[in-house]
Amino acid sequence: MTDTDHPFQDQSPDPTASLPQWVTAAGFGAVALVVGLIGFAISSRFEPSEFAPTPFVAADTTTSTSLAFDGQSSSTTTSAELATTSSSAASPANFEVSSSNVDFGDDGTSAQFDVSNVGGRQGSFTLGASTTAISVSTGSGDLAPSESMTIQLSLDRVEIGEGEIDETISISWEGGQLEVSIVGAHQDNPIIHNPQASPAQIFVSGTTPCGPTTSTISARVRDSSELESVVVRWGGTETAMGPVGNDIFEGVIGPFVNPQTAVARIVATDQFGNAGGATVEVGVAACP
Repeated sequence: MTDTDHPFQDQSPDPTASLPQWVTAAGFGAVALVVGLIGFAISSRFEPSEFAPTPFVAADTTTSTSLAFDGQSSSTTTSAELATTSSSAASPANFEVSSSNVDFGDDGTSAQFDVSNVGGRQGSFTLGASTTAISVSTGSGDLAPSESMTIQLSLDRVEIGEGEIDETISISWEGGQLEVSIVGAHQDNPIIHNPQASPAQIFVSGTTPCGPTTSTISARVRDSSELESVVVRWGGTETAMGPVGNDIFEGVIGPFVNPQTAVARIVATDQFGNAGGATVEVGVAACP
């Protein structure tokens, strides 16, 4: 019995029998390629090649992305977020001054000091003086870390009271405040206005007077502080002058024993020891 006559031989036609040989070979090759790719993908997933190229990262990259496998989410970090994180870690703005005490002395009208930001972030500050007699070059400032600003001060001595200067400059910012003491002295000499003698002509004293032998000296005396004394000095003698209203003070000189042109000197002294003066002349004549 031949193979073709075997009763159990499958008699269905061979589907590849009628195809050219190169087609059949190509089909098997494609299947082998697919199986190979699947195997390579699985192998690469668990055993990354030691010869894999190192990814290039540009110096100015502003966005970094990390991808996770096995169902884990990816994350992206931008340069803005990094800057925000760095800024948040820095200490807040904080300010210092170059001097906590500014001395104008007895007659100074200008001075200065520096404000510096010693914190880790940029910040703003404001300034204010305790009196309008002191002017500052600016009412506010904005400084980066380690940056400084010079503040110019000006003192108007006409507006400030006489005596010791005791004022302040305040510097305030979010989270802090400090003060700069303004010291010195302001002294005003008393001012004497319109000195007069009445009468301006008197006579020597004698056994037979021929006219007035004394003269009343008057003047307006003003000072920014309280007056300690007002006197008139004449011929080696000193006579007190008393107030008579509207800052007017009066005192009497005479009599004189010899004819002369007498000089009456008015001296006013305030509570701080500052003095001002003025003079007026009085004629002393002999009796006819």
